[in-house]
Amino acid sequence: MARVQQQQQFRAALATVLRMKLAELAMNPTDLTRKVGLSLNTVRRTLMGERSPDVFELRLIADVLGEPYQVLVERADQYLAALETDASAVRQQIGEELG
Repeated sequence: MARVQQQQQFRAALATVLRMKLAELAMNPTDLTRKVGLSLNTVRRTLMGERSPDVFELRLIADVLGEPYQVLVERADQYLAALETDASAVRQQIGEELG
């Protein structure tokens, strides 16, 4: 898989993890913006998977969300692995149905 594609997939997975954590805490992007001191546009683009936060930004976000940043990265990796497993199972099922 190409590096750019891997980066896009990781950004999307991290964005999903961050949105899930925000929902769990009953927070919205504006709340996060106020607490981390980043622009609303930066936060929204991060939560949509359009940009990757740098390490400093991720640490700020993680602190506000009450998680070590490493845990957020691990969860994004786990989310990606689950998606790949599901996609593989779907491909297998389709192959069996067509076979």
